[in-house]
Amino acid sequence: MKIGFFVLIMMAVTGQALSQAVDSLAVDSVKLRTKQINKPARKYGVWVAGYVEPAYLRQANGVNLGGGLSFLFRSHYHVGAYGSVYMGDYNQRLIFPNEFSMKYSHAGLWAGYKTTLEKPFQFTFDARVGQGKVFWERRDNFYNMFEDYALFVQPSAGCDYKFLPFAILHGEVGYRLVKGLDIPEISDDDFSGLTLNVMIKIGLF
Repeated sequence: MKIGFFVLIMMAVTGQALSQAVDSLAVDSVKLRTKQINKPARKYGVWVAGYVEPAYLRQANGVNLGGGLSFLFRSHYHVGAYGSVYMGDYNQRLIFPNEFSMKYSHAGLWAGYKTTLEKPFQFTFDARVGQGKVFWERRDNFYNMFEDYALFVQPSAGCDYKFLPFAILHGEVGYRLVKGLDIPEISDDDFSGLTLNVMIKIGLF
């Protein structure tokens, strides 16, 4: 009886020790993964990005698809280039109704600043400045009846979430300012307005 009682006690103590060891390993694993994701920021790096941006225009709504390449320096700043194209359908209702649709695209310089990179979340402040092309496209033969170039300026503020050591989910709110259009029946204000952006960044941060 004494031996059996002793064995039971030893089994209980061993089980408790194993349970504590497993819990400790789990905690250490989570800490290690967090440390790997939130490792100290690189002074220099590079990343590519792809994004989806709802386009809120005066006469229609659509989606902008874009991407870019940027270089990180001094841990917080980045400079690169971007490109974006409108994928919606902006109908001209004043002249040639239902015969033409409007398209636009723009590309240029992309620069910004982000806060500390040692946390999973960082705040960002970006600006895209580029040249864009706006044109009326005939539906049946894709002929451009009217086209013009304009300045696109898009400041924004957002947040990065680093969910992998090499991947960031980014969201932002901004404003698109367009200047210089000279096409009948439309103006700069038709394309200027609030912007929302969801982006994935892949690279060395």
